[in-house]
Amino acid sequence: MEGKKLVSIGITVVLVVGLLWWKFRQQGQASDAIQASIMEAIVELPVYGENQEWFDTFCEYAHGHAFRQAYDAGSRRRSASFDDGQYLQLYFEYLIEQAEATNRKQVIPAIRALQADYLSAVEQPQDGDDS
Repeated sequence: MEGKKLVSIGITVVLVVGLLWWKFRQQGQASDAIQASIMEAIVELPVYGENQEWFDTFCEYAHGHAFRQAYDAGSRRRSASFDDGQYLQLYFEYLIEQAEATNRKQVIPAIRALQADYLSAVEQPQDGDDS
């Protein structure tokens, strides 16, 4: 009887670990795709070249900060979700705060312009979307 109970517990542990691995793998893939997408726009900023190290460092931090708050891994009965508007707002706010804190005020207008472009795109319905 006790052996069957241990086997049952062992199977449950393996299933839970497998489920957690799957969720974190999906979250990691989503995170990587989003970060790559936004960095494509960042590197096109006119101020990127002379501030590349700053952008590379703080965009990484901004992404982690914003993604943790905007991504919901879901549950057994609810699929994962991502609030892109919240992510973008937090991402750009973090960059602007860091630019002010590190005396990189010359990058702020470019960041604000990119923020406005992204947020207006999020607010507009996509093609075929009637909402």
